[in-house]
Amino acid sequence: MAAQGLAHASGELATAKGMAQVGSIFSLSTYGNKTIEEVANVSGKNPFFFQLYMSKNNQFNEFILAQAVKAWR
Repeated sequence: MAAQGLAHASGELATAKGMAQVGSIFSLSTYGNKTIEEVANVSGKNPFFFQLYMSKNNQFNEFILAQAVKAWR
């Protein structure tokens, strides 16, 4: 889901935290309002999906995927 920040200031962070608390999986969009690192921090050990929308800019694709891998470590 993208643009949750339009509905609430904490956006994806509140949803990811709630999903982690009940042991369910959250999915973060490339177009989310919060960074992968921010979502990983509130998710703790709970896994979450990252939905990558491929860009024509391969450097951007590589950067965003590197951020996702880094957030898991």
